[in-house]
Amino acid sequence: MALLEILINIGGVLLLLTSWVKLDFGWAYAIILTLIVLQLFLTPWRWQMLPFYMAFLGMFAAFYWQFDVHIIIKLVGFVFAFLLTLLSVFLSHYMPLIKLSKPTGHYDIGTVSAAYERRDGDEVRHLFAKIWYPASGEYGHYKRDGIWSEFYKNEKFPAVVRYLALYLKNIKTHSYIEMPFLTAKKPYPVIIYNHALISIAADNNRLLEGLASRGYVVLSVRHEEQDVEYKRIQAGLSDAEKAMDKQLLSILAKDEISQEKRAELTLQQIQNSSGMAGIVMRRAADSQFMLDKLGELLGRVGAVDENVIDLQNVGAIGLSVGGGVATELGRTDNRIKAVVNLDGGVFSATPLALINVPYLMMYSEFNNGSMDFLEPVTHAGFETHMIAGAQHLNYHDVGSLLPIMKFMGAVGKISGEEVFTQSTQIVVEFFAKYMPPSE
Repeated sequence: MALLEILINIGGVLLLLTSWVKLDFGWAYAIILTLIVLQLFLTPWRWQMLPFYMAFLGMFAAFYWQFDVHIIIKLVGFVFAFLLTLLSVFLSHYMPLIKLSKPTGHYDIGTVSAAYERRDGDEVRHLFAKIWYPASGEYGHYKRDGIWSEFYKNEKFPAVVRYLALYLKNIKTHSYIEMPFLTAKKPYPVIIYNHALISIAADNNRLLEGLASRGYVVLSVRHEEQDVEYKRIQAGLSDAEKAMDKQLLSILAKDEISQEKRAELTLQQIQNSSGMAGIVMRRAADSQFMLDKLGELLGRVGAVDENVIDLQNVGAIGLSVGGGVATELGRTDNRIKAVVNLDGGVFSATPLALINVPYLMMYSEFNNGSMDFLEPVTHAGFETHMIAGAQHLNYHDVGSLLPIMKFMGAVGKISGEEVFTQSTQIVVEFFAKYMPPSE
């Protein structure tokens, strides 16, 4: 919570107490009003403070006009104002503006994005590509990108959700928009990231910046019609498939089943989920298409030589369903040299097909062991890591950016920053082992 927010909220509580015992502290209203004005002019807009602004307006009106009301009405007003103030304290604490830690690599980071279209039979798939890359460090007039900058104006997401998250755009990343590309002594290896089922390209911005700072060119693709695609798949499921899926999910929701049983049931669920396999296949084709366009997009930031990147040395990583897309790429695209799956399901028509590249499976505590059926079919090395106390969304930026997610039980009790630090280190070391970055 910012200093001004702390002072305003503390002052509000004290003001409520003094107003109840009828102490004349008119100067206190002036101080708090001054702090509010300073906050509005000197800091980014925070809707989290609206409940207190409402409470203060009511308290100031009662003080200024000296309303003579029944004790019951006064008590109700006092309690309401107190609750509004507490709500602002809660929201300010659990939805703060966090200063992001700097990536640990030695490269400065640039970012560039663009929209593309890919024809898939009679369908036109609309794609949004975002890239993080080693940059020149010529800061000049280049602006730092805000966290999840693609999200706030994307009308495919509900307006209310976008407004509630709007304050996050004031959290600055360590990427500079279209800063010139830094040419190295040898081509940069490439990493392609695949987001969760319905998400944005930068839902793991902090991890992807960390990889770029180490000497990788990182590409992420957002599939614009993802919500429509999912609804269409769901509508086409048979009653038998829905019933089977519901039954398997109810069993998997139990904590007491063994890792071996969890892997067996998860495989059954994947084999039963024909619709999700179709989504994974189309998204894998989208990713391959964008890999072919990568040199073109980097040309916008001065990478005019096609040899600045090594498209025969590509790593694939994905979160949730994106982990399945990364796995599919590892099976079908010879350019892929290593795969990282962030707690995802490997939805595929052939989930037991061979994987001939090194594979890292990052588990949440609940899903631990669910993808272990891949080990016998992964011939170049199968590694697993489980971070104790982590839940699925801890592998998403929200785990470290939104403390309210922990309050709601949507992420694990472990520190979100701790999960980010551990998982980033594991992923960076894995890619460095099989795809050494450019120095």
